[in-house]
Parts: sequence; C-alpha cells; structure tokens
Amino acid sequence: MELYPAGLLALGIWLLVALRDGDRALLAAVVVMPLGMLAAIKVPIGGFTPPVAQLFAAGAIALALAMRVARPAPTGLQLPSAAIPLILFSLWGVFSAIVLVRLFSGELMVFSMSRGHIGARISPFFPSGLVELRPSASNISQTAYMLLSTAFFIALADLIRRRGIAPVVTALRWAAGINILLALLDAAALDAVLEIVRTASYVLHNEHTVAGVPRVIGGFSEAAPFGAYSAVIGAFFLVRGYDAQDHRDLSLGIANLLLAAVALSSTAIFGLLVLGLFIAVRRLRRLAVPMPQERAVGTVLAAVLASLVAVTLVTVVIGADQVLEILDRLIFSKGSSASGLERGALASHGLGVLWDTYGLGAGIGSVRANGWTVAIAASTGIIGLTLMVVFLVMAFTTRHRRAIPPALVPDRAGAQAAGLVSGSVALISAFNAYPDFAILIFAAIAIGSLGRQGAAAAPPRPAFLRTAQNDRDHASATV
Repeated sequence: MELYPAGLLALGIWLLVALRDGDRALLAAVVVMPLGMLAAIKVPIGGFTPPVAQLFAAGAIALALAMRVARPAPTGLQLPSAAIPLILFSLWGVFSAIVLVRLFSGELMVFSMSRGHIGARISPFFPSGLVELRPSASNISQTAYMLLSTAFFIALADLIRRRGIAPVVTALRWAAGINILLALLDAAALDAVLEIVRTASYVLHNEHTVAGVPRVIGGFSEAAPFGAYSAVIGAFFLVRGYDAQDHRDLSLGIANLLLAAVALSSTAIFGLLVLGLFIAVRRLRRLAVPMPQERAVGTVLAAVLASLVAVTLVTVVIGADQVLEILDRLIFSKGSSASGLERGALASHGLGVLWDTYGLGAGIGSVRANGWTVAIAASTGIIGLTLMVVFLVMAFTTRHRRAIPPALVPDRAGAQAAGLVSGSVALISAFNAYPDFAILIFAAIAIGSLGRQGAAAAPPRPAFLRTAQNDRDHASATV
C-alpha cells in the first residue's frame, strides 16, 4: 500500500467539510472530478489508485449510512423510479462477477482488464493480447466501482430531492473553473506545478502532439478523458447558460468547449459534433414555431457566421496545412491508426464474448471491450444492457413536459445535452461496463427537474455566483 501526500491533504480537507455538512461532502466529489490523476492511496488489490472523486463519494456515502443508523430518519430513503433498473443492473453485475466468470472460466479467451496481463498478441500494431478467462482482481475492483456509482447516483438524487438542484449546479461551476485552471497550467507547460496533483499510477501522456500541435490534458492522464469531460461539462453550461440567459454559465460552457477542441482528441471532437447536432435540432424545432421572419433569418445567419469565424481563426492561428493534417489524423485516418485498430479489435472481440456466453456475458471486470454498449453486453449480457438502457430512458426522458417548473427548464435542458454528449462519447471510447460519475450527475439533475419537490428547498447561491436572472429563477423555484 502506498500513500500520496497531496491526496492525503485533499482527504483531510474533505474530512473537515464532511464533519460539518454531509451534503457538501458528497458535492465535493463533483468538484474534484477534473483532478482525474489525483489519488491518495494505492490499493493493494490489483495496484489500483482510485482518484479522489471516488474516495470522496465513498466516504460521503459511508458517512450518510452511519448517520442513518445512528439517527434513523422519520421517512425512509425515497428512491426515484429510475434508480430501480440501475439497482437491478448492479445486482446482476454482482452475480456476473461472482458466478458467470466462474461458469465460463477456462472456456474463453478475452482481453483482460487486469494490469500486467499482456497475453498472446494478435496483431503487431498494438500490445493488447488475449488471455484465458479466469477470476481476477479486476472482478473485485470493477464490481466495487459499479456499486459505488450506483450508490453515488442514489445519494445525489436524494440530495437534490431535499435541497434542490442549485447546490449541484454550484459544485459543477467550481468543477468547470478548476478544469479551466488545470488546462491553462498544462498549456503553459507548468508540469512542476501539476505534478502535485498527478499522483495516480496511470501512464501520463503529457507530451503528445498532433501534427506538431501540443495536446492539452489538464488534470487527466491523457487527452481523451480530458477532452471528453470538457465537452460534457461545457455542453451543460452552454445550453443552461443560453436558456437561462446566464452569461457566467455561458462563458464557462464556451471556455470548456474550447478546451475540448484543443485536446485534439477524436473522442472530444465526436462529443462536440453530437452537441452541435443537439443544438441544431433544438433550433429547428423552435424555428418550426411561428415567429417573426427577421428573428428566424437572424438565428440562421448568426449560426453560419459564428461557424465561419471559428474556422477562419483556427486556420489563421494554426495554418491550413496543419488543420488538414489534424483532421486527417483524428478523423479520416483514425481507423487505420494503432489506437483505432486496437479499439476495433476490442469491440469485435467483445461482441464475440457475448455470443460465446449465450448472451449472458462473462462478468463485470472480466473483459476489456471498447464502446460502452459492447462493454456492458460482453460483461453483463443482454440482461445488463437492457437494464442500463431502461435506466437512461427513464432518467433523461419524460412524457409530461408540464411537470417541469419553468425555472428548472434550463437545468433539465443542460442535463439532457450533457447526458447525450457523455453517453455518445462513452459509446465509442468507454471500457467500463458501468456508468461513470459524469453521466450519473446529469441523470440526477434531469430527474430532479421534474416536479416542484426538487426545487422547494433550494438554498440561495453565493453572491459571487449570482446574476439577476439567477435570482429571478431561484425566487420562482422557491415560491
């Protein structure tokens, strides 16, 4: 077991917060998500170093459970209906990690999730190889992460039910600001400063370039997770800020989306394209509603001009040749790169595992497959995939739009945009079979935006985060 001073200091600060307010202890996990490489401890089982966001969430949940045991609440924990399929997914995942991996042990060859298991190479273009399916430490660790994600969603949804969406949005503002700060430090090549928060035992890719242009990774280990996170949180604040006419949120959204672009990651670019499609569909729906012709024409012209200005600025700053080379390497030739070939092999073999296990899956933590859908199917089979789809549909969609208070419409729209971007990015890049914290945060916000019970007790925002529109929204949400 190894301990890291910076991570321990963060845990100490978190403990001081947790002793005063259990809800803030949980929200701290949201705030530190941009610190993707900050760890406090190296776990002996498998040598894993969980980031502090997961440690904060686990500690907050354990504290809440202890408080409920010591002082039982007059009313039990009220679960949102969307939590039911997620809980069932977790129970099936536990069963798969205990039973299914042993049922098919020795009968399949898989890409292992355990570190150090290189296996028999199947291609000279990438190092990953096949190993015989056996129970391993990754079955334990991945199951623990899955259960933590489920508990985190339930706890966050309960917090929103009691205190409203505002505290979570405030935590996300801090996270967005921290993400910008870390990106600026990385862009300025201040690695000596960032080494303080880069304690996790991940391979650090902080010197990669694309067509001679350095990639920005912020507080993460590489460009892909940084770009994906920036796109997701940028999508939330862009849509929410625009709908609420909140210029500060809008600025946070634009800044994080720019960071997603400069990460020079295929994953981030795909997320930006999905966000653009989401915005385009929303605008087209609004244009279908009768409105003055001048406003309709102005909306279209503004979108076209903004796109032309952005393309022109990028071309002038970087150069036309480099822009074309970057696009070629990240998009057009991605499939023939070593990374693209490896991801393709992981995806196709994951589907093969689903077939070979008769649609049951090989167990959580047993198979490394690329793409969230394939990873879920290979690990938990058709049952797990169905339950996850049901959870996402229940969390992000509703048949009764009138159930959404007007003041919470921007929150729901932003959560839907962020959830769509997060899910789309996971479909092409995720290796884990369980949902990550990002999509669960926005699922909880989307659920909390339904009905007035989620906004009834929303506390006032700190003065430095307020705008006139914020105050009007908060007042209407708390009447």
